[in-house]
Amino acid sequence: MNWSQETEKVADWIAEYNKNAGTKGYVLGLSGGLDSAVVAALLIEAVGKNNVYLYFIDIESNPQSAKDAWDIAQKLKMPLTSVSLTHPFREYVKYASAWLKKGVHSTLQLANIKARDRMKYLYDMGADNECLVSGTGNLSELQVGYCCYDKKTRALTPDGLKYFYELNKNDIVFSLNLKTKYLEEKIISKMN
Repeated sequence: MNWSQETEKVADWIAEYNKNAGTKGYVLGLSGGLDSAVVAALLIEAVGKNNVYLYFIDIESNPQSAKDAWDIAQKLKMPLTSVSLTHPFREYVKYASAWLKKGVHSTLQLANIKARDRMKYLYDMGADNECLVSGTGNLSELQVGYCCYDKKTRALTPDGLKYFYELNKNDIVFSLNLKTKYLEEKIISKMN
């Protein structure tokens, strides 16, 4: 299949998922990166611009990321809400500094705290707008345990959608290869 047919299938699945959930659309954190830009375009294709809410959530973010997010939103002709959680993040780090690990592990811990803070905000916005929250994690992030999934997160498999807790090592999930623009079957090699 070519990119256009795959895009249409994914957009149809996104629209159907929204319909079945009985929600009004989707909330998405637009980071300025490729993953969130592609997901934003798919969401808009699936449910229309009026049913997608884009947020840039600054937590000590690189200024270039903010610029890129604004540029992407402008190209998509979409409003982008910018929110700064830097102050609450820094206050938490001061409070938690006694038990945060030092050295190499602290960098990963701080990055994960930022990711969780962003997801908490997006889930609040999803609830406020009666929308689903769309994640943008990719397979490499899943393999290193970086994404913030919850018990309702599902993956597309040959047998349909499955919750992450239903997946096992050696199960097959579908992943979008951004180079070839095809969906590929991937075998889960590691479970957290």
